[in-house]
Amino acid sequence: EKTSNTCIIVGNGPSLNQTDLGALAGQDVLITNYSIINRKLRNLAKYLCVTNYLVAEQGAHEFNTLERIHKIIPYWLSYCILPSPLTHYVKSVGYEAFSTDFRENISWRSTVSFFAMQVAYALGYEKALLVGFDHSYQQPQGMAEGVVIQQEEDDPNHFDPRYFKGKQWQAADTEKMEATYRLAKAAFEADGREIINCTVGGKLELFRRSTLAVELGPATSGDPRMNAK
Repeated sequence: EKTSNTCIIVGNGPSLNQTDLGALAGQDVLITNYSIINRKLRNLAKYLCVTNYLVAEQGAHEFNTLERIHKIIPYWLSYCILPSPLTHYVKSVGYEAFSTDFRENISWRSTVSFFAMQVAYALGYEKALLVGFDHSYQQPQGMAEGVVIQQEEDDPNHFDPRYFKGKQWQAADTEKMEATYRLAKAAFEADGREIINCTVGGKLELFRRSTLAVELGPATSGDPRMNAK
């Protein structure tokens, strides 16, 4: 399935609207959750990861009718993301550990992005480029990780105001998310691989920063018609 040794993991932060999605054309693109509401991302993606039960349940129809994209899903979401030739169930439990063997476990701890990084490792990618990782959330102060929030207004935390509008979502904890990213960084680097942050702006400073243009080279400057702006 791989077309190169580099993959792109798409976070869903507002910075995606300043990202040249045209640069993703022809690349191995891994998206998560409701990225699929963006037609360009849906058309560019090779893989989709979903780990949160609220996301899976509320987006079940859209996920189940997806074509062409490989869905990599914890086995315990099979009650709503149904079997299909492109749906791959994996053993997934929530303890905080980066799995270098997907047959044993792919942890979903704190964020689907951690799960996606382990999927990228399992698929053998040498470089994982991150875009849309703003690493900040507007949510009620003092809200503990996992507390369910009903989003009635436009969603300010994602690239599309419709992302969680009218849906329930669970409060995030960026410190806990970053703790899982540190595990991912260490595992990649221990094997001579690298996660590189190509997000436009944002607050994630753990990984080396670069740009898609630099990491993918001039031959992949992209089709201007695919630009997100």
